[in-house]
Amino acid sequence: MKKLLSAIILLVSGSIMANTTMEIQCNALDLPYKNRFNLEGSIEIYRDVRNVESTRFSATVFSIETTNAGYNSVKKTFKKAVKGTLKHFPAGQFTKNEFFTVRGLPKDNEGTYINLALDYPGKFSSTIRTEDGREYKSQCKLIAEKTCLFGDTLGELEDSEKFNSKQLSDIFTQSRVYEGTKDESYDEGFKPEVARTVYTEKTSGREFTVYYTFDDQWDGGNTIGWIEDAKGNKVASIGDSDIYACKAF
Repeated sequence: MKKLLSAIILLVSGSIMANTTMEIQCNALDLPYKNRFNLEGSIEIYRDVRNVESTRFSATVFSIETTNAGYNSVKKTFKKAVKGTLKHFPAGQFTKNEFFTVRGLPKDNEGTYINLALDYPGKFSSTIRTEDGREYKSQCKLIAEKTCLFGDTLGELEDSEKFNSKQLSDIFTQSRVYEGTKDESYDEGFKPEVARTVYTEKTSGREFTVYYTFDDQWDGGNTIGWIEDAKGNKVASIGDSDIYACKAF
């Protein structure tokens, strides 16, 4: 089991780069003659999309509400785990200001296609096509672009001037490496020995505890682990010293 865990961590950590979360919101106009949708969600990317033009994102859950045209309109609310591509269009290329497109398909490939234009002018610039072939329109925007508080790696966190740090004693504790993922069952009953460091943000006083392994059979020689806030919530994962799945900004 430990060898399997190590292999999975190596595969995941090989693709980890920068860590930015982009929050998206789509609001449909109340026009009864249009099929329309509302959407909320966020995507996490690991590259500077403004420098590479486009980048892929892994499955992220969008909350969607579709409304069929008509005065006795039918509404449907659902969630989709979507994976796809984020593309950047710089200011002046097509429009005065920069905009982004998000194109993707559900992870389960049920046939719903999503094409969102973030901050693009036009009331009906974004489209969702459902598996029955019906198209819904909306206008979408990027409402927040947030970078992980800890940086991209443990090295960046250790060198950061934003934090004071204090090393604690090693402990054996329940693993949270896979918490919130499809492989969460791997953590059940597994209590590895981990090192701990408390980081205190100087400006706010917020405290975070980093739990990480060192060279042993479980981690395959790579540093893996997780980060918790002061309330014990997991706010980031660590793989091969990279920080990802961050929820602290």
